[in-house]
Order: sequence, then structure tokens, then C-alpha cells
Amino acid sequence: MNKINSPHFISSINMNEKSSEKYMFGLALNKLVNVFIALLLIPILVYILNFGNHTFSSLASDWGAFGDYIGGVLNPILGLASIVILGHISIIIGNNSIKQQKELFYEEQRILAYQELVRNTKTFRETLDKLVIRMHLADKIETDDKSVGYNIIEGFTKPIEDIISFANYLVLFKENYSHLFKYQFQSNEHIEMLDELVDYKTQNISYFSGKSYGPEIQTKSIDKKINNFIGVLKKELPPQTID
Repeated sequence: MNKINSPHFISSINMNEKSSEKYMFGLALNKLVNVFIALLLIPILVYILNFGNHTFSSLASDWGAFGDYIGGVLNPILGLASIVILGHISIIIGNNSIKQQKELFYEEQRILAYQELVRNTKTFRETLDKLVIRMHLADKIETDDKSVGYNIIEGFTKPIEDIISFANYLVLFKENYSHLFKYQFQSNEHIEMLDELVDYKTQNISYFSGKSYGPEIQTKSIDKKINNFIGVLKKELPPQTID
């Protein structure tokens, strides 16, 4: 299996993304807190620099004046800090909500694409079974009757058309849904699967043209490659996904 397509690799990427988001959020919040702590300390330092040479007063009026000074200077700063911090948190929560909705949408589209692939693959496998059975039957028929020969060839026409349709479908699947999956559709593994499917169609055409033999040519190999392809895609879906 391609290392990039492995579930452990995909899981590690998701964990790294979440850790990075938490780190950036914490870093931005720390910067804001540090800025406002500095703003809170400035008026106190200014007061100390101007009146620090005085002894502590025992008069309530002096402490009241100090309290008015601190309250008058710090309250606007604290109010501004609350607005900025809450606004910053609201923006982050809003962005996360949009991102979650987007991820949920893509997850739903992945599930629908996967289920569509499974349905079409099931039909393709039924076609393969019918084709192999008809090849076995054709091998057992020995006749010079042209009408029988035409009937045999006609029986192969629909399965071959279905194989061509499935090969075309896999190409369209890549074009329509590759952006939903982390699977590497440009990988050699995927290209080999498509090439072998086209080659399978060609060999079967040659078979009932009398140029080659073997009703089960490449069937198991193709089925295995398609199974691997579907299995890798399924690992990107929620565990409860129904085929």
C-alpha cells in the first residue's frame, strides 16, 4: 500500500492539523493577554514614578483618589480588552464552525461517492461472472452452424460494453471525486488498475475472435486491484459507513 494512502499517515496529518490550530489559537491569545497586561501596568508605573517617594497615606481621601485614578485609567483598558478578546474568540469560533461545516459537507460527499462506486463495482462483478460463465459454455460448444456462432458472439456483446462502461466510469470517478479523497489517483497502482481493465476488455474481444484462450484471464487480478482501491477509500470514511 502506498505510504501516503495508509490510515496511519492520514490520521497523523489530521492530528498535526488540529495540534497546529490549537497552538496558533493559544499563541494569539497569549499575545493579546501580554499586550493588555502591559497596558494595565503602564498607569501604575506612571503613578509610582510620580508619587513613589511619598509614604503610604493613612487618609481615606488619598486612597479614594488613588482608586479613582486606577479605576478611571484601567476600566477603559479592561473594557477594550474584553471586547478585543471576545471578538477574537468569536472570529476563531466562527472560522472553526465554517471549517467544520465544510468538512462535514466533504465527508457526506465522500460517503455518497464511495457508495456509488460500490454499487457500480457490484454490477461490474456480476458482469464478470456472466462473462466467464458464457466463455465456459462457448468452449463446450462445437458447431459449424453460423447462426449458433452469431448467437454466441451476440451473448458477449453486452458484457463487453459493460466492461467498457465501467472503465470509463472509473476515469470519470477520478475526475469528479478525486478532490474529496486523500488517495493518490495519479499513483502507479491506480494507473495499472485502469490499464489492466482496458487490457482485460481487449483480451476478451480477442478470445471470442478465436485469437486467444482462457475464460478467466486476469479476472482475479483485476478484482483484487479493485478491492484494494475500494478498501483504501473506505479507510477515509467514518467507521459506521454502510457500503
